Amino acid sequence: LTDRGKAGKPYAAQLQPLDTVETFIGGKMRKTPAFDREALLPGARLDGPTLVIEKIATIVIEPVNQVAMDDFGNLIVTIQGV
Repeated sequence: LTDRGKAGKPYAAQLQPLDTVETFIGGKMRKTPAFDREALLPGARLDGPTLVIEKIATIVIEPVNQVAMDDFGNLIVTIQGV
């Protein structure tokens, strides 16, 4: 991430998952971090596999893909190979 958080540390280094859960993603069981969407700030980027949990949905980001929050709070999923 290019954004800086508290004490000048990169924002990505400050992001902490709510939990790590076992999921079946990409054809096998994986320990997958689960993040609270409300805790993400514009510029946040997460590499898959990861989960983004919000009040009405859970967004599953598969391995090699990425999710980023834009300046308007939208989540943009980048799917590799597409």
